[in-house]
Amino acid sequence: MKLTTMAWRNIRRNSRRTALSASAIAVAAMTIVLLFSLIQGMTEDMAFNLKHFYMGEIRVRHSEYDKNVHLNPLHLSIANASEIMEEINAVGDFVNVSGRIQFPTGVFEDGETTPIMGMGIDFENDMMRVADFLSEGSLPSAGSTEVLLGSRAAENLGIGVGDKFTAVSTTLRRASNGMTFTVAGIGKFPLNDIDSQFYLPLETAQRFLRTGDRAVDLILQSAPGVSAQDARDAVARILSARGLTDIEAEIWNDIPSSYIFLVIARTAYYIMGMVFYVLASTVIINTIMMTIFERTKEIGTLASMGMDGRDIVK
Repeated sequence: MKLTTMAWRNIRRNSRRTALSASAIAVAAMTIVLLFSLIQGMTEDMAFNLKHFYMGEIRVRHSEYDKNVHLNPLHLSIANASEIMEEINAVGDFVNVSGRIQFPTGVFEDGETTPIMGMGIDFENDMMRVADFLSEGSLPSAGSTEVLLGSRAAENLGIGVGDKFTAVSTTLRRASNGMTFTVAGIGKFPLNDIDSQFYLPLETAQRFLRTGDRAVDLILQSAPGVSAQDARDAVARILSARGLTDIEAEIWNDIPSSYIFLVIARTAYYIMGMVFYVLASTVIINTIMMTIFERTKEIGTLASMGMDGRDIVK
């Protein structure tokens, strides 16, 4: 008798037990796949967002900036930013090197103040790739007072392409300065906080905040085939040669963020998945043991008819 025929008969002999075992195994398998797929998707999505919208693959920043970020500490920015970026570009380990300045502003209109964050970026080289999210109008031209508004920012301010608004912020020397901007375009970004900001050319932000050739962050993307650690070490050598001991180059996943908690959660998900795996395995083992104990006479009959031990095990 064929083993497949015997196996099929065993499966059909107790249909309720077979259905229960199959259901338990299916639920466990689907749960494991769901857990692992969910955590993998969340991890990859967060890694993409952190690298492209917040930190780059490597971020260069003053070591004390994060501790004082609520004070808008522009004095803890990177001086001679353009020179440093040129040196980093000359190394050849990077495909993107750009500066950023993020700053809080207040927009005054009809006696009311609307707080809104601004960010000066290099529209051509920044890893954010702002042009990909442009929904109306155009990108600001270099050196102009044109801005790109996130769609939520445009909604909060009640303005659109072609409109103007005046924003006030604190400068490098802690004075106040205002500037009137023209909305050149509106972008729809995938993250709420990013979509609630306005973006302007880096040189315009430097002029508005009176920082000179400074940037709060240098955002770097390493070239293909260059490890993040090697790229980070190359930047660290440049900073050390300039005597900038208070400026740090950090790899994105070494910077404290919610990504670290997600990595911890991934370990918890793996443990949960292992529990379901053990449960499914227990169902299989239990079913096989019951089948064997119920078939001792049949197994003896098969053996007496000449079937060897290996075939009986199969």
